[in-house]
Amino acid sequence: MRDPIFLAAFIYLLYLGLKHPSVAVSTWLWVAMVMPKNALYGFGSSMRFNAFIALATIATTVLNNKKVKGCFDAISFMAVAFFVQMTLSSIFAENDPKPVWVAYDKAVKILLLYFFATALINTRKQLELFVLAMLIGLSYHGVIEGLKFAASGGGHRIHTGFMGDNNMLALALCMAMPLFGYFMAQAPNKIYRWAAAGCMLLFALSIMGTNSRGGFVGMAFLLLMNFVFAKKKLGLGVIYTIGIIFAVSLMQDQYIDRLNTIDNAAESDGSFMGRLVAWKVATLLALEHPFLGVGFYGLQNHGLFFGQAENYDNLSFIPAPDIYFATFAKAAHSIYFQVLSDHGFVGFFIYFGMIGIAIIKAMNLMMSATSEEWMRNLAKYVLVALMVFCLSGAALSFAYNDVSFALLAMVTIMGKIKRTQQQEQHKIKMRERELRLAGKL
Repeated sequence: MRDPIFLAAFIYLLYLGLKHPSVAVSTWLWVAMVMPKNALYGFGSSMRFNAFIALATIATTVLNNKKVKGCFDAISFMAVAFFVQMTLSSIFAENDPKPVWVAYDKAVKILLLYFFATALINTRKQLELFVLAMLIGLSYHGVIEGLKFAASGGGHRIHTGFMGDNNMLALALCMAMPLFGYFMAQAPNKIYRWAAAGCMLLFALSIMGTNSRGGFVGMAFLLLMNFVFAKKKLGLGVIYTIGIIFAVSLMQDQYIDRLNTIDNAAESDGSFMGRLVAWKVATLLALEHPFLGVGFYGLQNHGLFFGQAENYDNLSFIPAPDIYFATFAKAAHSIYFQVLSDHGFVGFFIYFGMIGIAIIKAMNLMMSATSEEWMRNLAKYVLVALMVFCLSGAALSFAYNDVSFALLAMVTIMGKIKRTQQQEQHKIKMRERELRLAGKL
């Protein structure tokens, strides 16, 4: 049943997208969040919805080229530089070509979504539609899984999630949760505010259902940031206390045991010690290939991973088990070491330079007296989402994903809208000045 419903909605949005470029790129993001290949189980699972909407976005861009307003800020410059870097690292990759080019194809599509979004979205309403598209897409998973978790009394376990990994789903939901806060602040009535609050609660329950420690850390950080920014801290503290008691009552014993390993992971957690080995090997690969790295998924290549056995003691000052503690080539389990091993130190500084610039710009937009109230609010919640990504992403290979680049696009678009407003205000002032001078003459 879900396949025909999804197809009907997609066809209607495709029709609207051909007339309105901003709708097309928002639909692109919505499809990326739903991920029909994993979310649908009938004929829809084999249809290439992403390709259809990408082609439609290109077509509507050509047909409505007057609505295209390019925006090439510092974030966009770094995004282009990262595209060049990952292209070179893929061409000269030390890893097997097949997984490299599969990952490269995915990363290019994510970057294309960023560039089309920053070119086609020009107003507040269009930007809010883009944000809403991401939240609705993720709600397909976060709300449904959250309801299952609540209905089962905490017994429901999310093993893979729509992204193929429970930890990735947890981080994606953590990054999206702050944006519900924006719609709660802008909601015209209590119904919308309660709907947004309900989605946030179900997202939190879904994260608990993943048994992800990184997701738990992300939620704890969100609670802290929400408390810091809140005006009525006493009331919020009471709500947090009730919510935490309710959440703990639903937690599985297995999840609580996993959380208890966080403070002594380095001594007792075999999974964490395996990650230490992977991080050390990733550093060694980057030192050996500082400019281009070893290419996508290079760390998971058995030969490249254990080929660093002879160099392993060169970083003996970094505490980690012996390299053969890892019985197989491991993933980076960190956005930082993932980018470092894939693209070398150059790629690392480009990628995190891009994230850092976005964080600084979001902070400036949030604190600027010349920003409109809605923009300050949205910048605040996007800033928190990016900080969650940097924090929880430290223990997860999730560097190339649509959610984080959509957040980068939001920062760039807000900057573009603000510049456009300032230019229009300047034109009005200049026109008024000309009229005053003409009157005197």
